[in-house]
Amino acid sequence: RLAGQDRHSILYELELRPWLYRATLTQDCRLFQDMSVVEITDAVLAQYPYRVDKRLAGVSRGLYPKRDLQRQAYETDWAFLQRLWEEWGIWWWFEHDDGHHRLVLCDTMGGHPPHGDAYETLRYLPPDDKRIDEEHIHALSVTSRLTPGRVTVTDYDYTRPHAKLTVTEENPRETASADGEIYDWGDYSQPLAGAHGLAGQPNDTDVEARHFARVQLEAKRCAGLRANGRGNLRGLTVGRTFTLTGYPQQAANREYVVVSCALDIEEIGDRTGTGQTYRAEAQFELLPA
Repeated sequence: RLAGQDRHSILYELELRPWLYRATLTQDCRLFQDMSVVEITDAVLAQYPYRVDKRLAGVSRGLYPKRDLQRQAYETDWAFLQRLWEEWGIWWWFEHDDGHHRLVLCDTMGGHPPHGDAYETLRYLPPDDKRIDEEHIHALSVTSRLTPGRVTVTDYDYTRPHAKLTVTEENPRETASADGEIYDWGDYSQPLAGAHGLAGQPNDTDVEARHFARVQLEAKRCAGLRANGRGNLRGLTVGRTFTLTGYPQQAANREYVVVSCALDIEEIGDRTGTGQTYRAEAQFELLPA
């Protein structure tokens, strides 16, 4: 869109969205029977002819068993998938390189590749020591927050009314007040319908309950330590890792994964055609790898 103009220039505004945005433009109500979260993901995304890279270690470890019934309840494809991914501990980002534009699904820190030689190590330099000949970080704030240290989930099986299906997972951070507890409904019991059920075999409620509790606990825990910063970095990429050096707080000099990044490129020349006169700055959020 045309956003404005002055005597010497015209300002245009262009918004680009990844292909998954198309999944927010639908709404459906349907049932998926005897399918795992990975199989449901494949079925829903099959109507979108784009590449999906699945870096899911949980598949080989048996963490994604079949569910007897999963309902998409008047949700967009995006809302439905996001709900399932959050429940099972799958996160996502997009990668763009060599003409490729792909969605990455991941459930392990090992699925995050390093940036490569140019950004394998990034140096922090204070604002009064900026260098135009070196891409670096010039502002960084490390934030620590209190998080719960325990998650308890429970469920009920009407075919086994006295079964104890409550499970607790604990992993408190080394901070004060780390003993807070989250109590939630797990929704992992799958009572066999009729003689054999849909799949013919009962699910392992203990294994699934512990997985769901662990996912919730890790989701809360990972918000406990984050870093936000800025730098003249043109190639910082979400989903990749780098090692920080030179920060005054020695404990912060470690490996991070980039969880969000906004790149601001500004033309600072008076007129077009006066040479490469632009400024590039990245504003980002980091998670310890």
